[in-house]
Formats: sequence, C-alpha cells, structure tokens
Amino acid sequence: MGRAYARRAGSIGRWHHRHRTDVAQGRRAALCRRLHDLQSARCCLSSPYRTGLFCGLNDQEFAERVGLLFAEINSIHAFREGNGRTQRAFFTELAKVSGHRLEFDVVSRERMTSVSIAAHEHGDASSLQRLFREISDPERVAALRHAQGFLDRHRDALDWRDHYMTTTWPAVQPDPS
Repeated sequence: MGRAYARRAGSIGRWHHRHRTDVAQGRRAALCRRLHDLQSARCCLSSPYRTGLFCGLNDQEFAERVGLLFAEINSIHAFREGNGRTQRAFFTELAKVSGHRLEFDVVSRERMTSVSIAAHEHGDASSLQRLFREISDPERVAALRHAQGFLDRHRDALDWRDHYMTTTWPAVQPDPS
C-alpha cells in the first residue's frame, strides 16, 4: 500500500509521504503496533457506531472521547498527508449522529498539524481533546471566527491559517487546603 500511495501522491512532495515510523525515528509505541493491524483498524472504525459510544455524552465527555478516537484513526494512516478531509468528514458525521456539532473551519493548518504530531509522536492526545472541546462550543467557535475575520480583513499582517490559533481557558485555581 505504501508504494502505491507514494506513486499516486508523487506531486505532494517527499516529506508528506514519508512513513510515520520514519518520522518517529523508528519508534513504534504499542498503540501504533496495534492500530497498524487491519483487524484493529476495522474494530476502531466500526465500534463507535455499533456500540453507541458517543451518544448521550455531555460536550466535555464527547470531546475527550472523540479526541482519543481521532488520534487512533490518524495513527492508522501510514503517511502524514492524505487523510485530513476524510477524517474531518467522518468526525463531522459522527458528531451529528451523536447530537453534537464540530466546526473544523476554524482550525488552522498549523494547529491541526501540531496537535496531530503531539498525539502521534508523543502519545499526548490532550491537545486534540482541547481542539474538539473548542470546535464543539458555539461561543469559542464564534470567538475564533471573529478573530479570523479580523485577520482576513487585514491579511497583509498575517494569514491565520499558518499560525496556531486557539481560545483561552480559565486557569485552574489551586485547592486552598
């Protein structure tokens, strides 16, 4: 599969169709070994619908679970490029049938790349989970759209799509006891 994909994706460039294990310097975490197995991939893709794992969840629970699933599905694909649009369509539909809404249009290229690398190469899905909390929260989506609209009107300043753009979260206060 890897060679066939590389031939089809020849115009993308060398970096994009490098195998993920090459990028991770040959390290394969247990999760990656499990997910590269076709049977595990089938299970990963079918179980959310079969068992209803995402229905009836509040927004935070949904974001946490869908962030983990996104990281797993992203790891299945052997190359860094080639699965973004499909993943966004899949997760938008998953959210819809689960009673949630995801607004991927407010996610910059830089942010999506950074959180995907953090999840895959460092095993840290917390940035993906935060991303999903933001893009499922109408107030945060509105704030991002407002800022992005301003930057689009002043494009000579910078293109927001090339920068890690997020909303702020309240600091966690330490327990006084």
